[in-house]
Amino acid sequence: MQVYISERQIGRRATVGSTQENRLIIEDSYHRLLALLSTHFESQMFLLGDRPGRGDFGLFGRLHQLVSQSSPLRRSWFSWSLCLISAI
Repeated sequence: MQVYISERQIGRRATVGSTQENRLIIEDSYHRLLALLSTHFESQMFLLGDRPGRGDFGLFGRLHQLVSQSSPLRRSWFSWSLCLISAI
């Protein structure tokens, strides 16, 4: 099943605009997002306000698999994740 899902997702990359031609643009955009989030989470616990909102949970779901242990965002990501989990 895992192979099927992986192959299906990889095969759809061009459909959603992820091609070898724009790979660097997508990766640069991802790194800019991580830098912005890292700066934001140095002074704020959540995206907006003092409680987690839909944006926090939506972003958590999207980034959960992408943020690795070697990421500069790891420490603030970990703190943010704990806050989201404790807010449930």
